[in-house]
Amino acid sequence: MEQKVLNENPRYYSCRYINEFNMIFRGRFDENNPGIRLCCAPVKNTPTSVFGKTGKETVENFIEMRNALITNAKNHSSSSSPPPPPEQFINDCNKCEYYKLNEWKNNNFIKTVHFSVYPSPCQCKCIYCVIPNIYRYENNDKYVVDYYNIMFDAANYLKKTSMISPNTHWHISSGEITIHPHKDEIYNLVKNDPVHFLTNCFIYDEKIGNILKTNPNSKINLSIDAGTSETWHKVKSFNNFDKIIENLNKYHENCTQNNQIFLKYIILPGLNDNYDDFAFIIKLMKTLNINFLHISRELIYKTNYLNSEKLIEAVGCFVAMLSKNDINSNMQYYNPKEREAIIEYAQNLLDNETEVLLLS
Repeated sequence: MEQKVLNENPRYYSCRYINEFNMIFRGRFDENNPGIRLCCAPVKNTPTSVFGKTGKETVENFIEMRNALITNAKNHSSSSSPPPPPEQFINDCNKCEYYKLNEWKNNNFIKTVHFSVYPSPCQCKCIYCVIPNIYRYENNDKYVVDYYNIMFDAANYLKKTSMISPNTHWHISSGEITIHPHKDEIYNLVKNDPVHFLTNCFIYDEKIGNILKTNPNSKINLSIDAGTSETWHKVKSFNNFDKIIENLNKYHENCTQNNQIFLKYIILPGLNDNYDDFAFIIKLMKTLNINFLHISRELIYKTNYLNSEKLIEAVGCFVAMLSKNDINSNMQYYNPKEREAIIEYAQNLLDNETEVLLLS
């Protein structure tokens, strides 16, 4: 199916996820409700298209949904308030902070494709994880396998169309890839493409190591969330921190580019926001020649850290320590007001040359 190019209006409501043409396979195959989204925004109903009987039909459903969102927004472009959702696609875009009136230019190539479907296996038990054991891949029910096959058929169909470019990124985040029953199919699908493998690093996988070695556009993505064994145990519920660092170093030995290891740190105030944890992460990044850290947050807010003063201070301190050591960071999942407060807090620490910024 050729992507229909939509005429551009000067200004209308949209967001960068719609604009950039992201494609996120999500849902529970075991409950017969898989779908494809454009984003993972924290609103109740994000726009979702349904799976078809084939990969081609599944992709066409998704394209129809995106086109309907854009067309509907353009038809209401003269309004000063967000338009209602298209009747056939229930969504809460107009309640989302990212949905804004702007001059949007829509990408005709899919920017990213995410695999984030369940059941999928994971042996870790992160304190912030909201995926219960029933999501995990513990059976081979026919309809679960059928949905996986449709997803792979859709991915292969995309590769045959003009919607995928050589710069399209693949993100593999369905549970833990190294123990996934469909990992070989996934490896074969994306091994030569720009790809992020989200892994907990409990296991070193030689096939991922080889992909890192032969494909400079491949990455592993670890949410490390701790800098000491004690904190790792509290956050991940396992006493294997030394093994994680050992496996991370093994992956690093296969990398041909410094940016092939992507580290994320989810700040949990009162748990992993102390000097020892931050200092170890900085030393580790210097050892691995990594100069960028993604600082994230607990997106479900189940521990009530939303707009917390302690959260702002914790992130600000970490940002200042990273900056002091010439390491860049971003805060994608913090809203503009929070980012402004974090940067101000960090700058005050830097301006006053606070002692906490110094590594021993």
